[in-house]
Amino acid sequence: MKNPWSWLGLILGSGVIIFLLWILLPFVVNRTSHDVSPLVPTSTGNIPVLPDPSLMPPELIKTGLFKTRAHDTSGLAQLIETNSGALLRLEDLNTLNGPDLRVYLATDETASESLDLGPLKANRGDMNYVIPDDTDLNKYPYVLIWCRAFSVLFGSAELEAQN
Repeated sequence: MKNPWSWLGLILGSGVIIFLLWILLPFVVNRTSHDVSPLVPTSTGNIPVLPDPSLMPPELIKTGLFKTRAHDTSGLAQLIETNSGALLRLEDLNTLNGPDLRVYLATDETASESLDLGPLKANRGDMNYVIPDDTDLNKYPYVLIWCRAFSVLFGSAELEAQN
């Protein structure tokens, strides 16, 4: 390959292939998460773990069902208050995988004002996300599965208070 154009073609072709793999591969690969819910009591062997009376048990504050937006998405979003702070739990989540998927708490479904809780751990299963301590939980009524690379909303859940 003495021709510089051959090298340029090889480099550009390799770049296109890598880009296409980055875009397309997540759509055919499924990942599953099995994070444990803080709402389920745990036990050690046959002896139940009794909570410290000075600590309050985890409390379910808000819930919402996921709705499909750009891609089929289902599952349950739960806002849970624990002794160590608030967390968002995604339960029985099932969505299409994609590049650069993030979990947002948001003021609306356009993510115009949102709090990024991190990358989506898996496109199927149960997962927990810690919410920063200084977060106003009433400010963000939506949970979004958001593709940051292409600004696409895969699915959303509107959080509503528990009675």
